[in-house]
Amino acid sequence: MAVRLSDASPNYVHKSGEPKVARFEAQRWLIDNVIRANGPDWDQPRTFYLNAPCGVEANADFAAVRERVKKHDDMAPAFEATARRREAKAMTAEENGALVTARDNYFMAAINWGAAQWPHLENSDENIRLNQKKRDCYMDYARLADHHVEPVWIPFQGRHLPGWFHLPPNYKGGRLPVVIEIPGMDGFKEIGVALYGDRWLNRGYAVLTIDGPGQNEAPLLGLYVSMDNWIAAGPAIVDWLSARPDIDRDRMVVTGRSFGSLFGTLVAANEPRLRGHVHLSRARLPHDI
Repeated sequence: MAVRLSDASPNYVHKSGEPKVARFEAQRWLIDNVIRANGPDWDQPRTFYLNAPCGVEANADFAAVRERVKKHDDMAPAFEATARRREAKAMTAEENGALVTARDNYFMAAINWGAAQWPHLENSDENIRLNQKKRDCYMDYARLADHHVEPVWIPFQGRHLPGWFHLPPNYKGGRLPVVIEIPGMDGFKEIGVALYGDRWLNRGYAVLTIDGPGQNEAPLLGLYVSMDNWIAAGPAIVDWLSARPDIDRDRMVVTGRSFGSLFGTLVAANEPRLRGHVHLSRARLPHDI
């Protein structure tokens, strides 16, 4: 039988009521018309960057989402339906001893649970539920992964920045260079490392994926986006990494995708212990290991 492990996450900040933007509500029909014409990728290629870390097995999942979503309110149910199916498949596979199948499906379920959070702009019960489902499935993936994966809670302003820390497969000890992976404002930390063939782990890097101030899970913990918060986040993250015996303090870099490129620039510009900032869209790696 599949066993669920807890990662001892901090308490979430519950705030009733979502932000009210009159034009967004009054003119929702315009967004729905655009989505009806263009699908869930109406504003950005989200089903493609969500598909990428899952690999080709998930292609049909995201094609089905693109077919199902006809308006804004279809987004969360479409991703949740895929997440539920993948999670059920994972649990059945684990009960039958098919651990690789279980691992892969837990990962894909986590990505879809995270995608289902996107339309939720408030710290509601529903957003917290979806976030916890995402964490549960990712913890199950971590339990079965082919490399070391651990949940991370970085002390920050009396709260914690959430993350996941990955070591390369077949890690044998010693200090490694590390990449700090920052997602975009519509992304989340769980998509920062690929299920198969990850670009950083394959080169011998450790990877720390984080939701920084204002990103995905961080607002649920009371941490919101601002220039000052991102400037302060760099030292907190580097302090946490520097305390680890498996990290080479002289080889730490940060990378960001989409809006994460700006956040990564703020972090790198204000934290002298970082060696560089790699823009993912045109990455030139400082070295291969």
